[in-house]
Amino acid sequence: MEDNIYNDIEVYTPSSLINIFNDNLNVKIKNYIFKIEGLYIDQNLNQNQPQKEYYGCYYDRIKEKNSDQKITLVVPKKIKESLKNNFSYSFRGFLTKKINIEGYIQLNFKVIELISHEGKSNNDDFNEIKAIAVRNNKNLKDFKNFKLFVEDKLLKEQKPQFAIVIGNNAIIKDDIFNALGEQAGNYVIDEYRINLSSQEELIGILKKVDDGRYDSIIVTRGGGTGLEIFDKIEVLEAFSNTNAMLVTAIGHAVDFTYLQCIADYSFDTPTALGAFLKESSEKVNRIINDRNDEVSKLNNTMILMKEEYDNLNELSISEKSDISRSLELEKEEIKKDLTHKLEEKNKEIAKIKKNFIVTVSVLIVLFIMYKLIF
Repeated sequence: MEDNIYNDIEVYTPSSLINIFNDNLNVKIKNYIFKIEGLYIDQNLNQNQPQKEYYGCYYDRIKEKNSDQKITLVVPKKIKESLKNNFSYSFRGFLTKKINIEGYIQLNFKVIELISHEGKSNNDDFNEIKAIAVRNNKNLKDFKNFKLFVEDKLLKEQKPQFAIVIGNNAIIKDDIFNALGEQAGNYVIDEYRINLSSQEELIGILKKVDDGRYDSIIVTRGGGTGLEIFDKIEVLEAFSNTNAMLVTAIGHAVDFTYLQCIADYSFDTPTALGAFLKESSEKVNRIINDRNDEVSKLNNTMILMKEEYDNLNELSISEKSDISRSLELEKEEIKKDLTHKLEEKNKEIAKIKKNFIVTVSVLIVLFIMYKLIF
């Protein structure tokens, strides 16, 4: 009896269920033409390869001004060319929806007209003003010279101490250590993994590591989306007051965040950070090796001089007198030799003068005879 009940249950596949719900999710606003406004997010800037074009359109995002909620924006190529990332726009178009193969509902807004361009949102303008104020406050405290500090500490044959803040699942540390190579042993690098999208965790880790143990706090992550966390005013204010030097190695060379503006030094990429640490270590090693070679040569010279001095002290009075007489005789011989050479030189000069006088005399006689004849 129980088996018969279950045999009567209808069987569906994932594909058939998606099609059923896709056909029955009726939304009143769907296919109506209406206006939408928000911040335009250019997906091309968040990809490591050129953005693909689909039937003359690009799939970007439009974001709520005061939250992180966003939907897909289907933008015709001609309209996309006039848009700037993170600027506020109003568009006219219509909504489409579908359930994708993963079972998620996807909403797309198909743009048919660009209505207005307001520039960056008021909130962004406010953040920029606040960020400038934070940087000015940092200027009053003076920026510390991270590169000079690292080389100076290495010259003292001490290991710079770094706290490096990395994302939970990031492999950035591998990039840094691969660039560092064999020079990694000249540094102490402790890693602290957190959720780099969380403002609370960022500020929290700062309180944990900025306690005098480290010379520098290094915030590092790769490129892509989510860099806005480093523009948050609360994050900037917390990091602008660090006791340790603040260093950033965020994103790609083209990426920009306000946190980089208040850092004592900002590297374009995590790999660039590793390359600098390697070059500094190699440079200082060469200086130290050259210095040690010079010290070693000086020590050897001093040892030889001491040996000669000791040898002289061990000589008897008669031996010292003999050496003294020998030096005097050598001195007399040199003097005689120089005197002889000088006399020979004077004779040569006298001979040249005599020949010159005879030559001149002959020329005068010839000249007089010429005048008398002619």
